[in-house]
Amino acid sequence: MMLTRYAPTRHQIGNLPTGEIDNWLKREFPERNDLFVYRHLYTRNFVISIWVNRLKGVFDELIVLGPRPWFHAQEQVNDLRFMLRKPGHMRQALKEAISLDRAQDRADQDEAELERETFDRFVRDSHPGQGGGRHIGRTSIPV
Repeated sequence: MMLTRYAPTRHQIGNLPTGEIDNWLKREFPERNDLFVYRHLYTRNFVISIWVNRLKGVFDELIVLGPRPWFHAQEQVNDLRFMLRKPGHMRQALKEAISLDRAQDRADQDEAELERETFDRFVRDSHPGQGGGRHIGRTSIPV
């Protein structure tokens, strides 16, 4: 989440040619009165955003539409619907993402352990009597 503070020198809200998107947002998400479209005055991009704290002027950018105020692809519509899912669904999606991340971490740890064991076995088999790769400290080799 990248929060932004409204600045009239950078953000234009209102008096924009975004009527079609505004109407679509109201139709698709009638319970959400915190969605809005603004135009960034430097990049000239239109952005669908959500107020985080309207009184302090803090919002989060959801989708950058580009210099023309309309959806470019069905993927953007799907992304917006996903981002605005009910909080319970978002918690479940977050739990699933965390679970997948933890599973990947375990797989990475297992792979690293297998690499260590393979290296230890190689050292042990290549240099009999030297104790493998887990020996700590200096090792003297008899001559």
